[in-house]
Amino acid sequence: MALLLAPGLNWRQLVGIGLGVGILTMLATSSPVPWANIPAQGIAFLISAWMVKQFTNAGEAVSLRMQELILSVSTNVGWVVFALFTWFGATVGFRGTAFARYGIEFGGGFIAWFLFGFFGVVVPTWIFGLIVLPILYRAVRPALIRQGMIAGAAD
Repeated sequence: MALLLAPGLNWRQLVGIGLGVGILTMLATSSPVPWANIPAQGIAFLISAWMVKQFTNAGEAVSLRMQELILSVSTNVGWVVFALFTWFGATVGFRGTAFARYGIEFGGGFIAWFLFGFFGVVVPTWIFGLIVLPILYRAVRPALIRQGMIAGAAD
């Protein structure tokens, strides 16, 4: 969404969308601290928007390489923010948990929680995003241009 909308919107609008992204993610999650999605996903959206505005000329398509970079940076930053807010916002019982995934015992504590989520959420998100992001971007962008919803030459 940031790749398509950021070039034509101001920061006030983008902050509103980022807040909406965080709230919608919070409502759709089963995480131990759902509200941690508001800052995490909001910041990840805004970083994506900033990168699009900073490194892409208005009206031009975002290159595949830039799409991958934006996906990687925003996913990593979003996870760090989410992990911190979740860890410090969680109940004591959550923090006392031993974390394991894919047959790997990470143990307890913040680093274990961080790695547990990184391998269970971030890595699959990267893999899925690297496949789906370019397909969706190339499918949706020309349609939005034809309908006059965003500026640019149709691909």
